[in-house]
Amino acid sequence: MARNENRGKEATSKLHQSGLSNVVFHQLDVLDTESIKSLAKFMETEFGRLDILVNNAGASGVVVDEDGPRALNVDPANWGSLLTLYKTLSKLFHWFNVRLQEQG
Repeated sequence: MARNENRGKEATSKLHQSGLSNVVFHQLDVLDTESIKSLAKFMETEFGRLDILVNNAGASGVVVDEDGPRALNVDPANWGSLLTLYKTLSKLFHWFNVRLQEQG
């Protein structure tokens, strides 16, 4: 997954060339709800489930109160990424939960 589709396809191609033929690319912008929904639909259609999702985007778009994270011994520089991951996972899990309920 990558926000930039060209870079994602290029990386996938390199992985295929190195012998990893089961690598699949799908565009994802973790700050865009429609992009998250698109990924969730793709995963459901292609794989039927989500086993693991790693967010290495480092994008947050949030302003952090640095005193709170410091009190928990968390580096404030990482707090925004953790929040973005939480929001992304919450949206994906919500989407899958709705689909499961629809299926009965």
